[in-house]
Amino acid sequence: MDRDWLKNIPERPVYLYGKAPIFKYLRLNADKHPEKTAIIFYGREISYKELDESSNRFANYLINLGLNKGDRVGIFMGSCPQYIIAFFGIQKMGGVSCIMDPYFSEPELDYAVNDARMSVIVSLDLLIPRITSTRNRFPTVKQVVSTNFSDYLPEQPSLTLTDDMRFMPQLVKGADDFMLIQETMDAGSKAVEIDMEKDIGLIEYSGLAKKEWNHRDLLYHPLQMAYTRDLNGDLTELTCMPLNLIAGLAGALGIVIMGATNIMLSQFEPLTVFEAIEKYQVDRLYTDDFSRARILNHPDVSKYDLSSLKANPREPNPPIEEV
Repeated sequence: MDRDWLKNIPERPVYLYGKAPIFKYLRLNADKHPEKTAIIFYGREISYKELDESSNRFANYLINLGLNKGDRVGIFMGSCPQYIIAFFGIQKMGGVSCIMDPYFSEPELDYAVNDARMSVIVSLDLLIPRITSTRNRFPTVKQVVSTNFSDYLPEQPSLTLTDDMRFMPQLVKGADDFMLIQETMDAGSKAVEIDMEKDIGLIEYSGLAKKEWNHRDLLYHPLQMAYTRDLNGDLTELTCMPLNLIAGLAGALGIVIMGATNIMLSQFEPLTVFEAIEKYQVDRLYTDDFSRARILNHPDVSKYDLSSLKANPREPNPPIEEV
């Protein structure tokens, strides 16, 4: 494994397409190499073109609901392609992505939804009962969107699924279906003006704490982390950190910024990580320290070919950019 990965980190961030909203990086990468694979999810491949158009469809769905720039949309699910599609769709219509822990209790969920005054919540169907049981306490929520892990799984997954990924799709009364949105909405893009400093792009909820990110930070943090990992468009990186955590989301966004390929897992399972590295010849493995320790100390680690890995950087604390 190549350990000399720090030498390529620039002293200051290099903005490949300028200081622009992060969704423009997706659009430009989709224009540049539309058929390149952006995400592989247990064998389901999503190109940059599909990721861009799918997020356009979700943006247009929100606009058709009557949402405007600055409106808040909650994302309440585990890690899956729908998470990234919904995130970019929210960004493209000028909304604010509100990421929430799928393990939130009802009081924690109540706090986040009402504090942000969310207009829409995108959720895994198995989590929606936690929303509908307290829906009367969400006066600002206009609509709930339902999805299932299986929506973006191939018939024959290439990797071992976790138990919650085997949960059968549920018909949720009153919820709009994520895949129906993808089938019916227009894939064209609409222009929205973003002030990188003044406009909020993300609110991260963790328990009863929250943090707001403007569009400048939403570009800078993933970009700097990508440089810290020596990531570029020729590489493949495996991600298994939860997307509801800023470290996990920023890692996945950095891959899109750089035009690389994300081998996405719904959660960390050592044997599935080994399977994925061996099958897809992964260049980078993005994990936290606890997961790394589990990998290194796993009794079966020597049974797999992990020689493709060039680096396994930890989630860094990026330097503060001078303003």
